[in-house]
Amino acid sequence: MQEENKRNLVIGVAMALIMESAMALSTVLNNVGMATNSSELFTAWLNGLLAALPIALTLMVTISMTIINRLVMMVLIAPQNNIILN
Repeated sequence: MQEENKRNLVIGVAMALIMESAMALSTVLNNVGMATNSSELFTAWLNGLLAALPIALTLMVTISMTIINRLVMMVLIAPQNNIILN
């Protein structure tokens, strides 16, 4: 159980970083645009990422530790073993 919790925590952190990096990039491209220099683009991206990361970490770690385990059980394990989940 400990190994599964560690794996789920790492997955949650990775999901938050990837998701927020992409969202911060798309927001920066919409607001700042490609016409600016790369240092201004990077600074705006980093500011957006750091602003949204605490919320994303909370959400993704919570999801990876609770909801994903339940979904895996419902979709993959329960039908094979004829387990009925309530």
